[in-house]
Formats: sequence, C-alpha cells, structure tokens
Amino acid sequence: MCHSSHRALRHRLFSCGRLLALWLCLGPATGGFAVETTVLQDVVLRNWDLDDGLPSARINAVARTSDGYLWLATQKGLVRFDGARFVTFDTSNTPGMDDDRVSCLLLDKRGDLWAGTAGGTLIKRMGAAFRAQDLGTEAPSRAVDGSSAAGKVNALAEDGQGAIWLAIEGMGLIRFHNGKTEAFSINSGLPSVDVRKVLFDGGGRLWAVADGQLCLFEGGRWRASGGLPPASQAVRTISPARDGGLWVATGTVDPLASRDLRLYKLREGQWTAQLGPYPWPQDSQQFQRLALLEDQSGRIWCATAGGVFLYTPGGSWQRLLSVALWIQVEVMCLAEDENGLLWMGTRTTGLLQVQKRQVMTLPLPAFASQHAGLTVCASRDGSVWCGTDGAGIFRWQAEQMSHFETNQGGDQFACCRAPRRPPH
Repeated sequence: MCHSSHRALRHRLFSCGRLLALWLCLGPATGGFAVETTVLQDVVLRNWDLDDGLPSARINAVARTSDGYLWLATQKGLVRFDGARFVTFDTSNTPGMDDDRVSCLLLDKRGDLWAGTAGGTLIKRMGAAFRAQDLGTEAPSRAVDGSSAAGKVNALAEDGQGAIWLAIEGMGLIRFHNGKTEAFSINSGLPSVDVRKVLFDGGGRLWAVADGQLCLFEGGRWRASGGLPPASQAVRTISPARDGGLWVATGTVDPLASRDLRLYKLREGQWTAQLGPYPWPQDSQQFQRLALLEDQSGRIWCATAGGVFLYTPGGSWQRLLSVALWIQVEVMCLAEDENGLLWMGTRTTGLLQVQKRQVMTLPLPAFASQHAGLTVCASRDGSVWCGTDGAGIFRWQAEQMSHFETNQGGDQFACCRAPRRPPH
C-alpha cells in the first residue's frame, strides 16, 4: 500500500464488530472513524504512520518494556513510543547503534531490551544507553564499505540459562552468554545455515526453523523434529503456545510462493489436528511472510499478506478486517502487551493497535441503511430509541429491533427522557 493511499486513514479508529453503529461519538476529535461489519467481536483498530512521526512505515518487530514504552524495530533505527510521540535512536544520534536497519527485538527475563540488525549486530539497551555487543570471531563479517556481507539477524531468543541466541541468515545460530559466543552450523546438526526463527518455549525447549525444517536443541546439538504432518510441507513460522507447547505454521513451498497454509500444535511430542477449515484460499500465493500469536485469552492470530485472521477456541476462523483498503495490509509481526493490547507492525502501513471496544454498536435494518440517526435516548425499561432523518423510529429491546413507521407518527423524531419522579 503506497503512503498516499493510507495517509487519510492515520489516527482513524476502525470498528470491527458484529453490529453496525446507529450513532457514535468515540474519544477525542483527533481524527475520523469508519465502521465495518464482520462476525468478529467488537474491536477498535488504530494506525500510526509516517505522518505521525515514524521514521519508516516498515515495522519489523514490536516489544514493550516494563517502563511502559513500546519499542519498534524499523529500517531507519530503533523507535520508542509513549502513546503520543515517537523518538528515534539511530546511528546519527545514538552511540552504540551500529546499524539503523533493526530487524528483530527481544525482551529478556530481566527486562532488558535486545535488538538484532540486518548487518549482523547485536545491541543491548543498558539504562538510557545502547551498546553493541562484541560477538568476537563469530560475528557476521562486513565489507569494507560497512554493508553486510553475511546474513541479517532474523530472530532472537533467550534460553533457560540466560544465553541469547541469534538466528543468522546464511550463517546458522550464535549463542551469546556472559560475553562469550558459540556458533552452531551444519556440523552441529542443523539441516541448513539458513535459519529464520529461534524460540524458547514455555516447556523449557529451544526450537529453530532452518530451511523449512523444525529443529530442537538437545544435548548440545540440534536435530530435526520428526512427525510433522504432512511430511511434504515446510515450516513457515513457529510461535509459543500458552500451555507450553508450540504453534507451527506450514506450507507447500515453491520457488515463487508458499501455498497451502496450515496450522498445527505440537505439545509433549504430539501433533494435534490442524485448525481447519481455513478462511484463506489454499492455492493463494500470499503466504510468503507470516506472523503468528496466541493471545492471553487463548485466541490464535494469524497474519498473512492476504489479511489478518483470528481463531477462537471452540469456534472458527474469522477475518479481522473486511474493508478493501485494509485487506492487503501486510503484517510483519504481532505482539501483545500486559494490558491485552495487540500490536501489529506492517511492511508499508506503520503501526497498528487492536483493542477491545468498550461501546456496543447497534444496526439499522438494511432498508434504512442510507438514513442517519438524529437522536438517541434510553428508556427506564432498558430499551434504546433512535429517531432518524426520514426512516421513522427504531427501538432496540431484548436483542430485537422494532420499527415505527411514518403512519405511526415516526417521520421526524426527537426524543428525551422524562425525569424520574421523586418518591412521595
């Protein structure tokens, strides 16, 4: 999505809910809002982009530190967000930032923030300062002009001993602990040095995705994890499950695209049935990049180039957004903070925030959808009345909508609530 096409949408609030609003005044007048109908429970989506102070519309990773700041990995530096203002830390203003192209983030068990870059640098936030870590001879080499001659840091993870693992594109894995580094490559059991993901799950196991294969670290070596159904599929990404297991997204990969996207769960060595049927077409070419997350309530979020989808336990898959302008938003990463807010970093649309909406919305029937609500009031019996600009009067009561037509005196309507009589 080009910047000009979504500029008008910045700071807008998008309601994704089961019901269409009759009349809504929501929050301060910092921008407009649009309403769309989906079967998803009501949420509000907010967007920040270049016009709001982001140095880059591409967000590679999101993390929130204990001081309340949200940190964003962008192509033009590490960005701090306090909810109102973006502050950029880059090579021009921050000692210790060796590379502006921040590719991934990690918040360790001590609350320290780590960042990996496209140039193979590992950066640690230490108080108000940043320091590039010395990876010794295992560090990705650089050309004389400073460009990266080896792969970027694709992912970071912390194991049970407090060591930081770096998944390096084209170089395997690096373990960094107490200032010492150790490299893991094909001779360490990895099927390939093309490692896209490394993750430490809630059960104390360290996982990696190398060349489309799921690998487990045991006894100081890596080994391929067998039993993935079906064997013809490649692993696209992994994400921790709340019960200590692992969510695994697979797809049939060809040179041009990844097709046939499926999701499985691995727990205690057992694979569950896939979470089908899926809302996305299985012959789509839109799954080259995926983001996966299980939130605090146990819902599964899956973001593809074809949209953002949500799976509710005991339910089915639902699409988050159906407005045409947002269907093709390409989400790069998903993160949930301690308040239950879901954050999405995108490739061209900046930062998105998803939160549950606190206001219930009500629909006008289809025959009156072109009319506007002029006034609304609530009755003592709990019903809600709405007067329109020519469609009559509507009453919402006991989950049902009643209509009073013009021949019943409901052409133009203004309502008010009579004051409660004082007790005698």
